[in-house]
Amino acid sequence: MKDLFLIRHAKSSWDNPELLDHDRPLNRRGRKSIVAMSKRIENHGWQVQQLLTSTATRAITTAQGLVESICKGGTVKAESTLYTFDDEVLMTFIRNYSGEEDAIALVGHNPAMEYLLEQLVFDNTPDKFPTCAVAHLELQIDHWRQLKPGCGSLKAFEYPKKAQ
Repeated sequence: MKDLFLIRHAKSSWDNPELLDHDRPLNRRGRKSIVAMSKRIENHGWQVQQLLTSTATRAITTAQGLVESICKGGTVKAESTLYTFDDEVLMTFIRNYSGEEDAIALVGHNPAMEYLLEQLVFDNTPDKFPTCAVAHLELQIDHWRQLKPGCGSLKAFEYPKKAQ
């Protein structure tokens, strides 16, 4: 069995329209959301052995803000493949992941995160995947290469504006 955490980056800033999408930073709300979600992650006791993130500025900043709560003593590993809006790219990335860890987290973008969640968990998926949301999936697989549609169950779904 494997645990997968899908994390959508926190709210980004559109203040500078000349910045490329890849380079947009977080806005104030996004930075506050990271603090709130760090506390929720710690309250759940969620831990992963590897935190992987898109190379986009907003995703890296989100991952850096969450790493101590979800990957104690771990580091953030940026992967250019994760800068995608396509769930099939994420599915392929996870299948090709060569690590032996039993729990990993991906920080990425919508609609890829939302659609990947829907592919992996057929029942009880949320209608939306808000910014800075964390989906905890339990996967009925022994190796990452076995990832396939419907192999997961949603154990928890947290997001900044969710009532506690």
